[in-house]
Amino acid sequence: MNLFQLVFKQMRQRALGTWLTLLSVLLGVALAVAILLMRGAGSALFGQTEYGYDVLVGIGQGSPLQLTLNTVYHIDVSPGNVPYWVYETLDGQDRPPRGSSGEFSYNGHVKSAVPVAVGDTYKGRPIVGSPPKLFVSLTPLRDQIDALRDKQSALLNDVQAAQSDPAKLGDGLAKRQAALKPELQKVRDEIKRIAQETTPLIELPDPFAERDAESAKWHYGKPVTFRADAALSESDAATAALAAKDAKGAEGHLQTVLKSLDVIYKAAGAENGPLEYRPDESYELAEGRIYHAWKFESVIGSEVAQHAGLKMGSTFKATHGNPGPNEKPDVHPQVWEVVGVMKPTHTAADRCVYIPLLSFYCIAEHEKGLKAQEDIREGKSGAAAKTPPPPPPPAAGGAADDDDGPAPFSFVYGDELDPDLPHTKDFISLETPKKDWAVSAILVKSRGGVKADNLMYYIKNDGMKANIQAVNPARVMREFFDTFFKGSTTILLVIALLVSVVAAMGILVSIYNSVSARNREIAILRALGATRARILTVICVEAGLIGLFGGIAGIGVGHLFGAVASEYMRTSLGQGFKWFIVDVPELLYLGLVVAIALAAGLVPALKAYRTPVATNLVAA
Repeated sequence: MNLFQLVFKQMRQRALGTWLTLLSVLLGVALAVAILLMRGAGSALFGQTEYGYDVLVGIGQGSPLQLTLNTVYHIDVSPGNVPYWVYETLDGQDRPPRGSSGEFSYNGHVKSAVPVAVGDTYKGRPIVGSPPKLFVSLTPLRDQIDALRDKQSALLNDVQAAQSDPAKLGDGLAKRQAALKPELQKVRDEIKRIAQETTPLIELPDPFAERDAESAKWHYGKPVTFRADAALSESDAATAALAAKDAKGAEGHLQTVLKSLDVIYKAAGAENGPLEYRPDESYELAEGRIYHAWKFESVIGSEVAQHAGLKMGSTFKATHGNPGPNEKPDVHPQVWEVVGVMKPTHTAADRCVYIPLLSFYCIAEHEKGLKAQEDIREGKSGAAAKTPPPPPPPAAGGAADDDDGPAPFSFVYGDELDPDLPHTKDFISLETPKKDWAVSAILVKSRGGVKADNLMYYIKNDGMKANIQAVNPARVMREFFDTFFKGSTTILLVIALLVSVVAAMGILVSIYNSVSARNREIAILRALGATRARILTVICVEAGLIGLFGGIAGIGVGHLFGAVASEYMRTSLGQGFKWFIVDVPELLYLGLVVAIALAAGLVPALKAYRTPVATNLVAA
């Protein structure tokens, strides 16, 4: 009979004691593994360092932690709003003139910026207003324009050279320009597609700024459609001039084409996206499409689709704030339609309902609050500057729609706002001027290196002349985790280790009592030729196997507990954790448990080692 056969025979002979000892080890290890998992989950959730953005900009009041919790995890209340022009400044495509030393280059520090507005809910899920750039990337369009600009610039240089050397002005230049027109047409077609599907590109950065008579026809500003059409026309004119050997005339047309491409490039840059919620990970759709910037449409997170009763084609109304169980909800009258469902991200975004930022301002109650905030910023006093009173409670009998007076928008035909939009009367024409707009926060992706720290330092020292703050969310959450979680989880881990030590003491007592009851058996084994060392080894291996089997079972039970905790966190916070992965610390802990079990088995093993053979055989 080999060593392990002998050990298993001994364990079967005292099965009840063995199982109870295994159970004590299992519970201790399960507790320790669960604590390790929760510690890792807390670190991943509240101490994470991997965001797709590195700066959060919000109102100066409130703490950095409150801003981060509200913006990233959609818990806690928003500390307040910042003017919309702050976002436009951060997202600007203009650079300071060369050689200027006192002007801060936002474009040189900010790669992308996405504004969000919060405050409403649907069945407890946060509603987040944001432009389609949250999901959509216009980088392909910008790349197209960049490549075309290079070719047009090279052709312009050749045309300018031909003015001093007419021999260079051959038919080849006209053919080169004619060959570029299809590429320009592709840019025009892409602009049309973008306008129809997500977000029309506006030529002017501020659609409510003073405009010329032609631009005033378009409520949101003049679409770049006209620039693209003009560029196509100028391209034909340049081709004709080159064919007629008119280098001077062709130069003027080519310069106009380049200026139009620059305008389109900047317009696409202002709408560039998408937001990366993790490095190189952006939101994707499981079904449907992205909402249009000027429609009452919505994209919902995966958890909302699973548990909130919404699906493709569903309609819903927003509830003001997040009322408690005994509070009557204040429901806004506007109706959104679900047009897209996101793939799971395992972040708080899964429990969010996303709507176009413009539709957020269509709620009369929001419009009143925005107007009041703008009056305060402008230093107005009196009734106009006071914060509007809360809305009246709904009529008895449950939820009721708002009665906030006339809504600050109207429905218009799409082609009244942009000629590329269809002639359907379901597009928003907002009346609230942009100077009254505000957002809850701005998520900024810097250009890397020290750019993020430079931007935060500039804002912190009132560089934007506004009551705002800029924080690094990863840094804030690491500090939060280290302050509130790291110490407490370490204490719990020590407690779990003590529980394992207690379990080891159970192994010691169990095997010690077993050895006392098996003195005759041990004496017989000795009489049959078993050495003292083999007896000691049998007892220690038995203790080690109890620790090993109990530890492995404890890891399994601990991970099952982790699965339950992950699902709870995903439901309540929108972000679970990878409970099924066995990490190195758990394996190290298992090794420690086995070592403790072996040490616990050494005491009864030494007792068996010293068992006198003759005495026990005679006593039997």
